[in-house]
Amino acid sequence: MLNLLSNAIKFSYESSIIRVKVTTSQVDDETRKIQILVKDSGIGMTERDMSKLFTPYFKTTDAKSREMNASSHGIGLNICKKISKALGGDITVDSEYGIGCTFTFTFTAKIVA
Repeated sequence: MLNLLSNAIKFSYESSIIRVKVTTSQVDDETRKIQILVKDSGIGMTERDMSKLFTPYFKTTDAKSREMNASSHGIGLNICKKISKALGGDITVDSEYGIGCTFTFTFTAKIVA
């Protein structure tokens, strides 16, 4: 979640809004599915950039990112994808260029009493 928030801040304008929403749903008596949404009203991404987003050391191709000196994604999202898969979940992105992004991170967790 921290990586997603950090990226939302890095790729947002001063007047952007960043929202975080956490929901849970019951899988069985001992397990919950946790969903974390990080939504921003930042610069958004092109379809081309979204298709490569979870690869290590990805750089965006659009001018808006370069203007903000924020075109590099490092390996953070690639690691997030691997962690979510290892925890029985996934991470996805929905974006509209110039409007913003919504990242959805899901995983399952056992209830510990």
